[in-house]
Amino acid sequence: MFIPSSVPSAYRSCLQLADTNPRQSVLHAKHGLLQTSSNEPLAQAWAFYSVGWTLFRWERLSEAATYFEQALDYFRSIEDAAGLLHCRVGQVFIGWMSGAGRSLQQEWQSLVAAYQLLGDEQAVAQLQIYQAAHLNMLGDTAHSIAQLTTLASNTLHNISPSNLARLQRILGAAYLNQADFPTAERYYRDALQTFRRLNWQPEIAKCLFEQARLAEQRGKYRLAISLLQKARDLAAQHELVLLKSQCEKGLGLIYSRLGYYQQAIELLVTARSLFIANQRLDQAAQCDHNLGIIFYYYGLFDFSQAFYRRAQNSYQALDKTHDLLIVQRNQALIVRRQGQPEAALQLLQHLAEAAQQTNDLGELAAIFQAQAQCWNDQGRHEQALDAIQQAYAYFTAIQHADAMGECLLEYATTALLLNKYGQARDYFQRAKRLLNKRPMYMWLAVYGLGRCAHAQGQLKKARMYYQKAQAIVLNMRRSVPSEHASSGFFSQAQALYGDSLSVTMTLGDAAAILEVVEQHRAVTLQHYLNQPAAHMPLTLRQLYQQRRETLQHLINAAAPEHNINEALQEYLLLSLELRHIGFVPATPIADRFELDRIRQQFDLAYGTGWICLIYSFYGEHLLIFSLTTTSLAMTQQRITPQARHLLNQLTKPEYREFTYDDYAYAHGRSAKRWSILHQAQALLLPSEIGQLSDPDHHLLLLPDECLHDLPWAALAYRSQRLCQHAVLHQIPALQRMPSIERAGRSPNLLFIGCSFRDSEDPLIYVLDELEQVQQYWQHPIEILLDESASRQRIVQPTPQTTLGDYSHIHIATHGQMTSQQGLRAYIKLHDGAIFYDEILQLQIADALVILSVCQGADGDVLPGAEVLSLSRAFLGAGAAAVICHLWWVDDEYAVAMMDRLYQQLRLGYAAPTALAYAQRQWIEQQRDLTTEQSSAIWSGWSVIER
Repeated sequence: MFIPSSVPSAYRSCLQLADTNPRQSVLHAKHGLLQTSSNEPLAQAWAFYSVGWTLFRWERLSEAATYFEQALDYFRSIEDAAGLLHCRVGQVFIGWMSGAGRSLQQEWQSLVAAYQLLGDEQAVAQLQIYQAAHLNMLGDTAHSIAQLTTLASNTLHNISPSNLARLQRILGAAYLNQADFPTAERYYRDALQTFRRLNWQPEIAKCLFEQARLAEQRGKYRLAISLLQKARDLAAQHELVLLKSQCEKGLGLIYSRLGYYQQAIELLVTARSLFIANQRLDQAAQCDHNLGIIFYYYGLFDFSQAFYRRAQNSYQALDKTHDLLIVQRNQALIVRRQGQPEAALQLLQHLAEAAQQTNDLGELAAIFQAQAQCWNDQGRHEQALDAIQQAYAYFTAIQHADAMGECLLEYATTALLLNKYGQARDYFQRAKRLLNKRPMYMWLAVYGLGRCAHAQGQLKKARMYYQKAQAIVLNMRRSVPSEHASSGFFSQAQALYGDSLSVTMTLGDAAAILEVVEQHRAVTLQHYLNQPAAHMPLTLRQLYQQRRETLQHLINAAAPEHNINEALQEYLLLSLELRHIGFVPATPIADRFELDRIRQQFDLAYGTGWICLIYSFYGEHLLIFSLTTTSLAMTQQRITPQARHLLNQLTKPEYREFTYDDYAYAHGRSAKRWSILHQAQALLLPSEIGQLSDPDHHLLLLPDECLHDLPWAALAYRSQRLCQHAVLHQIPALQRMPSIERAGRSPNLLFIGCSFRDSEDPLIYVLDELEQVQQYWQHPIEILLDESASRQRIVQPTPQTTLGDYSHIHIATHGQMTSQQGLRAYIKLHDGAIFYDEILQLQIADALVILSVCQGADGDVLPGAEVLSLSRAFLGAGAAAVICHLWWVDDEYAVAMMDRLYQQLRLGYAAPTALAYAQRQWIEQQRDLTTEQSSAIWSGWSVIER
């Protein structure tokens, strides 16, 4: 606590109490203020001053500033120059703690000079100590060290133990910023010993926090976590909200390094919100910076860049030169990953010059390491080796084990590129030992060992390493609650996936090949089903609602696409942050892929009358696996330009009528009926499906990439459509999805319908669709029509009206899926849209969802077989199955289709069988309809099951 010698003795004990118990000191100071007579302006001034200082120590900066202002008014009214000076000190301290920039240094100098004139040496020493702390915050560690070292030598015998301990803690932080770890450790240890002897717990917490920073930079993450948790507990005990948030920010950074991305983001988002609420914009910027690092690890570079730019703007405004240097280096890494190594090198060269001027060896080494990566990208491997050697030497000098491991990884990669396999293997092994706690780098080291073995013809050894590396990547994917993040991890490991598949195919084991293909399917979907409903903090919930409403307004108003995209980017950025709050990561994988267990599951569900077709694109080939109760076969189809054109004709919306209404035959351009569909049969349907001798047998389909956009029911097989030959099921993965059954629930149905009768795009047949449902549904039904079909009723139901109470949910309204923007998919209710992320939170319990909306099955397919679609969102919310349409739905013909579907559901058939029978009825009756109407009515419908 800053206590000048002129402070009256009546207030000293209260101010001194703030060092050990800030909250109690505030209570005492406020009690003293209440006891002070308004007729005593000097006493009032000191009472307000005391409350201001105790509030400052309790980290209530805004309230403290108010009391200092009131104290200033009283001191001014009685012309007390010393009191005015003391209040100025309080205001400067608040400015420092609020993240003020370099201009505040002039205020520090002015105050030091003023107290020197007063002859108050203790006050001068305290001010210079805290001025040095502000220099640390600005990244000016050289001047901080010089000032503190001089101060220590000049006042060693006159300075109090508590002020000496503060000096040592701040000096330790300065040396830490210069990567002088041994010196920093010595000063931190000495400071902590003093504060423990004094039993000043808030200061003990600050020392523990600083020691944790040191442990983190040395790569001692377990120690850092332990220290931060102790510091956080002390901060929480004394209700020091800013210090507690700083500890959580530090924990978030460490968790991100260890690959615990969900915990990291949850901590950082929460801490950032608290920092903003308390006007600590510098700390909020560091949270943004750390979030940018995590999204960089995810491979989501646009989102990472958004966080970095937000941090950069704050650093520039606050004169945070050291942090600005780091965030600019991280931005150069993004430029490099986006395929622009030359541009990245130019930026890194500029940053290297700045780092050399500040003598920051750690940052200079990180820049050299980044330059080496760029030179390797350009094939300039010798230059890369020189840069790595410099970086490794610096990191070794400062004992930064993690960074040393990363350098060894780059050494190994360079040696591998130069075909020095033995050397590369040795470096990969050394890197693996140093990086064994960091999965983001560990998988690269293991993959590198596999590449060395592969290059030397050791295929079984290569496959072993590839399997281990894939397991690490898969566990990282399972740890994140985002399709984009999961896909980002896969994209970064796509070469690993290709090499693993290549080796496994060479070894010729179909089951092993299928395991490589299958383990990456629907990773995120499998974990949504295990998640509780997310509970956002109030401030974040309000911000989310604001951004959702802005996006919806722009979409409704048909605003320019660039405006919609800007709003969408902000909405998605916040959505991805919020998905991590309350998310429970999946347990790391342990069991191997068990084909017999999968067969048993299908046998239990379908008897022996089933075949499963699994599709996977691999380079210029399409792999098709045919799995039955007794066999597994694999077919390879080469994707020639002609085959690629055929796939476009089968899956692109613009070809729909041409392909599925047989345009060429109908207009006399082809003498053969369904020629395109018969070509599709030859490409996509292996001979094994001929084993399905009964049309009630089941054909399970696992599409890949563009095949998700295929209306499978409409394909030709022999002389029939495929839906006439078998009951079709689309499933997201071979692995069984978790069940969310609601015990004791009887059959009941919720009908949600919006006719939009007064809009420009009404759905005039919604009432007719409701009548059809009511005609055939023999169990209880609840109807939410038009005004009652509101967002509040669906998104925020009461405990008595949760969607988990219904066995069937029928939705008849507008829906939309925007290509390449899957998270923008929505269904429209009477008073607004429900977007993809909101659908995931609906807590449906094993219901059948009938989506009588447009584009319910249309999807945005990301690398790694992550699919964004309305149907996937409902599956993620807990639906057992979704009946949906691939294309635009004419609501008049939807009524007719629902009529036949509900006839079959009434008879007790499961959704796939009911839909198959309904489609077969349409096909048999198509002579009564035009060809165009026939395909538009029935062929786009499908059942997607969990």
